[in-house]
Amino acid sequence: MTQLTIIVPTRNEVDNVTTLFSRVNAAFADIQAEILVVDDSDDSTPFLVAEQAQISALPVRLLHRPRDERHGGLGSAVVAGARHARGEWVVVMDADLQHPPEVVAHLAQVAARHSADIVVGTRYAGNGSTGDGLDGARRTAGSSTATRLARALFPGASPPSPTR
Repeated sequence: MTQLTIIVPTRNEVDNVTTLFSRVNAAFADIQAEILVVDDSDDSTPFLVAEQAQISALPVRLLHRPRDERHGGLGSAVVAGARHARGEWVVVMDADLQHPPEVVAHLAQVAARHSADIVVGTRYAGNGSTGDGLDGARRTAGSSTATRLARALFPGASPPSPTR
């Protein structure tokens, strides 16, 4: 059985696919995993994913959603990926490399080591950076708003140590 399904929602990510696959394959070399790309692209992303799948060290599956099945955007792509996942655990990772594959692999290893049900990566704990990976003021504001909302909903929660 596959230990982990790496769900990668994509939409017109042709510029990132080759680097993404290279880094994911290196980072997850010691983890029994599969890559599940849930693609909502109108460009050549699915064709490049298929090419990369041929040389990937990890098994790759592609779920290309037709235009009429793309309602709900990113959230519905993640749900579709979870429904098709074969892994015992799932991890969701952006194709734009905002979520560094090396860090995501570390989180997966922590989850497996501690039999955790949920592991959350956050730029607000440990050595994280609130500026890295956020493309512009709009994404920074969105991240800040989501963080304030999460803290309001879970006032007693504190960020865990990245080594726990």
